[in-house]
Amino acid sequence: MIAHLIRHGEKAPGSGDLGLSATGAAQADRTGQSLAGRKIDRLYASPLKRTMETAAGISQRIGLSPVVTAEVRERLIYGDRPGETPEEYVVLFDKTSRERDYTPPNGDSSRAAGERLLRFLRGCWQDFADGEIVVATHGAIITDMLLNHFTAEELNEMVPGCLAYPNCGITTVSFDGERLTILRLTDVSHLEDLVERSDFA
Repeated sequence: MIAHLIRHGEKAPGSGDLGLSATGAAQADRTGQSLAGRKIDRLYASPLKRTMETAAGISQRIGLSPVVTAEVRERLIYGDRPGETPEEYVVLFDKTSRERDYTPPNGDSSRAAGERLLRFLRGCWQDFADGEIVVATHGAIITDMLLNHFTAEELNEMVPGCLAYPNCGITTVSFDGERLTILRLTDVSHLEDLVERSDFA
């Protein structure tokens, strides 16, 4: 199975569950254009607004309606801890990135989130072993999964700076039910002037 794992487009300014900015919508459309010539079997999306809007933009280009699934949600979602401020969220998120086995309140550890994404891919593989899927998700959980299988040094050797996952960057992997092979990593060649590498969330 081939899986195209895509971080959502640039989100609108502010905190909380926001949709895409105008640039983010353009990034999603450009990403869809880059996939339009491929035979995609299924399009999935995380349930947050920015990922669902990214999937909607891709959907218009590849002709598939998104299937929304919490299995590809972020490891830690702002607002899931009552009274949490944006600043407290950033501190907690950074801690889960540094301490990969730390489980935050109402969230997953980095390692567990990566395992969750791999389980999701394994389930997809059972349905589409010889097929191709697209997943609109979050940069951190994609990186979480990759760091469960590769070191940060190995990933940065493939693409320097890839751990700062860019908006609408595409990581394509092949998966045989057990083994992941990276075919491309945080690719933004389809975006041209529409993206800069930045912190992921």
